[in-house]
Amino acid sequence: MKKRILILSAVGLIVLGTAFAVGASKNHSGWCGSHGGGQGKIDRIAEKLNLNGSQKDKLQEVQESFLEVRQAISQARGQTFEEVLDLVSSDTLDQNQVQGIVKRHQSIVEDFTPKVTAKIADFHAMLTPEQKSRAAEFLQKWKGRFEDRRQSHS
Repeated sequence: MKKRILILSAVGLIVLGTAFAVGASKNHSGWCGSHGGGQGKIDRIAEKLNLNGSQKDKLQEVQESFLEVRQAISQARGQTFEEVLDLVSSDTLDQNQVQGIVKRHQSIVEDFTPKVTAKIADFHAMLTPEQKSRAAEFLQKWKGRFEDRRQSHS
């Protein structure tokens, strides 16, 4: 059951992350509102999918949940960096400490996954079939660009 929830959550995160990538497709840097609160990305996604006010509000809630996750990961990253520096400078690598770092990051994802996926599901449920189709088209285009970039860096 837990594995199924993680898989569904990962799929939801990928779909939403891709939606934010659509907003970034016009050469706007950052993801999920890393610049200027991300309202421009929300507006662009709302325009591309022709969202109504309620749908845009739900999308805003999704973004806010992603920003929460991003903040938690950012805070953990600072702590992790110091720990990694200590580990790298030691004579031997303490595998238990490394596993503890990984488990801490996994727990952040596990803590936020239900909240984020609930917001994504609420947003998705409000979309019309046409909007879902448009979103799928954008995802397909994004996938192509992602694969092209990955191949050019290989």
